[in-house]
Amino acid sequence: MDKRYLFLLLGAGLMTLSSCGPAAESSDTMLLRVYNWEDYISEDPDVISAFEDYVYETDGVRIKVVYDTFDTNETMLSQLETGASTYDLLCPSDYMIQRLAARGMLEPFAFGEEREALYTHGTAGWEDSYSLYTSPYLQDQFEKIKVKVDGKDYPLSSYAKGYMWGTLGLIYHPAWFTDENSSTYEEDIEQVKIDMYDWNSLWDEKYHGSFQIKDSMRDTYAVGIMHGYDEEFQSYLDLYEAGEISAEEYNDRINTLFNNIVYPLGKEGGTPEEEEAALEEIEDHMGSVLMDLRNNSYGLEVDSGKQDIVVGRTGIGIAWSGDAVWSMDLGDNEEGIELYYSVPKTGANIWFDGWCMPKSNSLNKEYAQKFVDFLARPEIASLNMDYIGYTSFSGGDDILSLIREWYDPRTYEMYQYLEIADEALRPQYWEEEGILYDEETGEPLYLDGSGDEDGYIYEKYEIETETGLRTIDVKIYVGTSSMEGSTYEEAVVDGVPMSWDQYNEENELGWTKRDLGWFFDDTLVELEDSASLLYSDEIETLVDKDGDEFEVGRQFYAQYPSEDMLSRLCIMEDYGANNAYVLRLWEEVKAGTMETWVIVVFSLEVGIAALALSWYLIGKARKKRLRLRRREEAKKA
Repeated sequence: MDKRYLFLLLGAGLMTLSSCGPAAESSDTMLLRVYNWEDYISEDPDVISAFEDYVYETDGVRIKVVYDTFDTNETMLSQLETGASTYDLLCPSDYMIQRLAARGMLEPFAFGEEREALYTHGTAGWEDSYSLYTSPYLQDQFEKIKVKVDGKDYPLSSYAKGYMWGTLGLIYHPAWFTDENSSTYEEDIEQVKIDMYDWNSLWDEKYHGSFQIKDSMRDTYAVGIMHGYDEEFQSYLDLYEAGEISAEEYNDRINTLFNNIVYPLGKEGGTPEEEEAALEEIEDHMGSVLMDLRNNSYGLEVDSGKQDIVVGRTGIGIAWSGDAVWSMDLGDNEEGIELYYSVPKTGANIWFDGWCMPKSNSLNKEYAQKFVDFLARPEIASLNMDYIGYTSFSGGDDILSLIREWYDPRTYEMYQYLEIADEALRPQYWEEEGILYDEETGEPLYLDGSGDEDGYIYEKYEIETETGLRTIDVKIYVGTSSMEGSTYEEAVVDGVPMSWDQYNEENELGWTKRDLGWFFDDTLVELEDSASLLYSDEIETLVDKDGDEFEVGRQFYAQYPSEDMLSRLCIMEDYGANNAYVLRLWEEVKAGTMETWVIVVFSLEVGIAALALSWYLIGKARKKRLRLRRREEAKKA
C-alpha cells in the first residue's frame, strides 16, 4: 500500500486518539528547535509536519519545528560551544552524549510524576511511547552506560533516549576479488566470506589496497583495537565458549579491553604514574597497528565508502550497519552486484544515536520530550526507518510488520502479482516469473477475482524490452489459488495446512529461522510475541579458519544481529580525560607515509565520489527501498 495513504490513515487515527481528552486553548505559535543528522528523518511522508499537526489537534497549540542538520558530532558540539545557535533537541552519537552530560551541558528527561507535571498543555494522547515500545535489550544497554555528572554516576538513559542503532563491521563484495571465469570462482568467493569474519584480514597483504579506512579517530581506533589485542579478545571468547565465564562477564571483559584508552589499567585503576605509563604503552602499540592498517589500505574516506564499494572502486568497506544496508540495496538494484556484511568473530562496536536536550534558559522541554514520544511510536518509527534505512530503537507491531515485508520470504510465498497496468507486457512478465497464464486474456490462470482494494500492495518491477529497460507498476494481492489461507503461523498448499518448517524442507528452500524475540518481546500489542520468529533466505552457514561454524548474511543480518552475537558487541565510551592521547595518535597516523599512486588516484576519486553522492541525493526518492529485484531473484532461485 502506498506510504502516503498509510500516513493519511495514520493521521486520521492520531486525530481520533486526540479526542480522548480536552485540548488546551490555542496560543501563539511556539518554536521547537531541533538539530539532527542530515537525511535522518522521514520527509516523505513528512514526519515533522505530522508532529506539528498532531500537537495542534491534541493540545490546541500551534508549534513550528525549526529543523537544522549537522554532518559530524564535532560540528554539532562546536555550534553548542560557540553559542552560535540554541536548540531544544539534539541527536548526537553515544560517546558525544556522554561528553555533553559530563560537561553539565544536558538537561535530564522527566519521568513519572515529573513528566506528568511537565506536560502543562495536556497528557491525553501522549503516552510514554519510548518506555512502551523501545526494545528491552536497547533500554538495558542505555542503563549500562554510566555518565558522571557533578561527581555522581547516572545511567545514560537519564539524559538521552535512543533513536537509531547498529554495529560497525565489514561490508564486502566477494566477486571483486576473483574472476567469474576462474575454475576456482566458487572457492574464491567462499574464502573471502571466511576472511571477512576476521578483523585481522585488513592487515593481510592479500587485501592490500582493496579498502579504505574511516577518516574518523574513533571508528578507525575501534578497528585497530580488534587487531592490536586480538589474542586477548580471542582468549576471552575461548573462556566464554568453554563455559568458564558467563555471557555477562565475557561482555564486561571485552568492553573493558575495547575501552583500553579509558581504562588503561582496567577498571580498578592505579596511580597517576602507572596510568601514564600504561597510556604511553598503548599509544606506542596502537600507533604501529594503525599505521600498518593505513599502509595496507587504499586511503581514507569520510562518507564516500558506501558509494565506492557499490561502483567497484573498493572491494571492502569499514561500515556502520545502516550504511551497509544502503550500499547493499543500491548494489542489488542499480549495479546488479551482491554485497555482504560481517560482524567478525571476536566482536565489534555497537553504536547508538539518541535524542538529548541541551541546557538553555529558553528550553522548550515539554515539546522536546513530546517530540521524542511521537518519534518512538511504532507507526512513526517505521516511517523513519523506511525512509532512512537505519534500524530504529522502537519495536512494536508496525516495525515487525515492516521487517516481515522487507525480509521474510514467507511474505513472497503468500503474495503474488495479479495485475500489470501495461497489458502488452503481462505475458512477458508471467513467463519470466514462471507463472501460467491465459494467452487470450493475458491473465494468470490462478486469478479468481477475490479480494478488495485493501488487499493490494503496489510495487515496481524492471523488465527488459526491445526498446530497453522499462519500469512497470505491479499490483500484488495476498494469497494465490495454491496458498489461499496461508498466514505467518501456517502454510496452506492446495488447501492442505502444514508448518512453515515443513514447507521449507519439502521445497528445499534453505530458509534460516531467526528469533527476534530479544528485540521485539514486550513491545508487541496486537501481534503475539511468537510473531518475532522470522525466516530468512539470505543467510548461509560456513566454517571459519578455526573450524567453527558461522553465518554469512546481508541486509537482514546487518539490521538485526542474531541473539548469540549480542554478547560480542562492545560500547565505545567517551575517552574523557584521555582524549589527548588518541588525538595525538590519530594525527601521527594521518600524517604517515602513503604510496604516491594512492595519493594521486585518491585525489581524483574524491571528486568523482562527490559527484556520485550528489547523483544519489538527487535520485533518492526514486531509489528508496528498491528491494524488489532481490526478492524476485530469491523467488526464482
